[in-house]
Amino acid sequence: MSPIQPNPLPDLTNDPEVLQQMVREMTQRLVEQDRRIAGLMHQLDLLLRRTFGHRAETVDANQLRLAFADLAREGDEPVPPVLPTAADDFLGTPPKPGSIRRHKGHGRGRLPEHLRRVRIEHPLSEAERACPGCGDLRAKIGEEVMEQLEYVPASLFVNQHVRFKYACRSCEEHVVLAPLPAQPIEKGLPGPGLIAQVLVGKYGDHLPLHRQSGIFPRHGLRIAPSTLGDWVEAGADLLAPIVFEMKKATLRSHVLNTDDTPVPVLDRARRHTRQGRLWVYRGDAEHPYTVYDYSPDRSGKHPQKFLAEFRGYLQADAYPGYDAIYRPDPATGDVRVLEVGCMAHYPKNAIIGSRIA
Repeated sequence: MSPIQPNPLPDLTNDPEVLQQMVREMTQRLVEQDRRIAGLMHQLDLLLRRTFGHRAETVDANQLRLAFADLAREGDEPVPPVLPTAADDFLGTPPKPGSIRRHKGHGRGRLPEHLRRVRIEHPLSEAERACPGCGDLRAKIGEEVMEQLEYVPASLFVNQHVRFKYACRSCEEHVVLAPLPAQPIEKGLPGPGLIAQVLVGKYGDHLPLHRQSGIFPRHGLRIAPSTLGDWVEAGADLLAPIVFEMKKATLRSHVLNTDDTPVPVLDRARRHTRQGRLWVYRGDAEHPYTVYDYSPDRSGKHPQKFLAEFRGYLQADAYPGYDAIYRPDPATGDVRVLEVGCMAHYPKNAIIGSRIA
């Protein structure tokens, strides 16, 4: 609809039908403008919530696409296609590289090829194969396959390590026994797979040990949470060399990100838990490792000790415990670690363009 021209309106006092038509057009135009303004205000509110809202109030990006879809259709520019994401359809094979899914259909994607296939055949009996025309048995001419995704619950089983004994028949002595392979816990009950499952359940799936202890009775076995705690401790000792190598690689990063978070810690000397700290250190793109370091408190000596051999840029918040890390060497004046702050925690005494000695 064309906009109103600023030219003076003609004298139409003697033509009421034309005046009524003009009023109707102006009213319709005002209604459309009010609708468009309300839509733009709603979209602006979504953007503000997306950018500045709390985590619980943030808006999904797909919802923003829907909100601006109508606006794009009203303009001259075409609506860009919505690219598929992992959350859109995680079932089935992903689209080919370079292809664009114009819309999400209701069809079912093919199940991934790496999944094991179990063939279950459903043949007809001889009575069902009898031809209704001549009575002869109908021959097989093909098959139709329907795939169904199934799940087998996790199960416990027992490995029996059978070691054979050998002795000299002539001497009737010098008995020898085949050695056992290396075990995660010497003379312990759990195998490496069970310990790995407990560790993944606790740290990967956030299942406390008392909840995991409540799962095992469904398999007909009771394992106390204290026993699971001993397994976790043994697993941590076994993984310590890997964590040590990850730490060495992380400290070789040019840029390092760090932060800390409180964790409640059980203390038998207290009626309530005390507060410990977990410090996270994340390497750069060439050293893509994330290492955690526990400390009983938030003293600055803990990050100072962890970063004693680090040289580069450290991005952290404004916690004063990091200040000693940024101080120049009193003997040479060299800066070993340069502070990199975010917009909210940028250091007041930051030197733009400084180089690491």
